[in-house]
Amino acid sequence: MSLAAHLLVRSLVARFWQNPYQAPLARWGQQLHDRFLLPHFVKEDFNDVLSEQAKQGYAIDPAW
Repeated sequence: MSLAAHLLVRSLVARFWQNPYQAPLARWGQQLHDRFLLPHFVKEDFNDVLSEQAKQGYAIDPAW
């Protein structure tokens, strides 16, 4: 599990090193936890991150 987490973090660093994130960040405050930290939303967000990484050439299998 630790290796998979390290792989994800390294791929994110490599991706944002090449193409920095330019869009403004959203301020959610405490609402972020209250509204979105449910298992369904966490899984959907995680799958979105993995699909975006795959589009940039950093494919990671979600089963890992």
